Amino acid sequence: MTIAQQLCAEIEQDSHATRAMLEVIDEDRWEFKAHDKSFSIRQVASHIVDTFSWIGSMTDTDDFDFDPAQWTPYVAEAKDDLLAKHDANLAAALAKIAEVSDGAMGATWTMTMNGQVAMQCPRQNVIRMMLINHTIHHRAQLGVYLRLIDVPVPETYGPTADSAAG
Repeated sequence: MTIAQQLCAEIEQDSHATRAMLEVIDEDRWEFKAHDKSFSIRQVASHIVDTFSWIGSMTDTDDFDFDPAQWTPYVAEAKDDLLAKHDANLAAALAKIAEVSDGAMGATWTMTMNGQVAMQCPRQNVIRMMLINHTIHHRAQLGVYLRLIDVPVPETYGPTADSAAG
């Protein structure tokens, strides 16, 4: 099995938990924030979905210069839009990753910001950190938000306190 196949299998399996979390969001609570400094539910959910659109910068180049001033984050207008964007971005990311050879997965990938190296590691590590781990981190954040507004939290890696088995 290639590195790309392994990553795709991991992302695809994990995406079911992500989609389940996105599906239970009620648009009436989209602007809820756990703290004034926190993202709203809408912003967190949109960020999760947007993360998969970054894949081209990881697969199509060895050097990526990220300019925060040029970045416009995706913000969903409606839940249907959010779910459709999740599905489309996920499919596109999986297709891009599937094209990457093992040699290219091991090649060093560098991200700079404001002329400074922000990240430099093998491409496969970048995909793990910036797609898989980053998505899991924000999905967990979303799970806490759902708990705070008393929305049953879907299963991720097993039962939750809200699932039938929990």
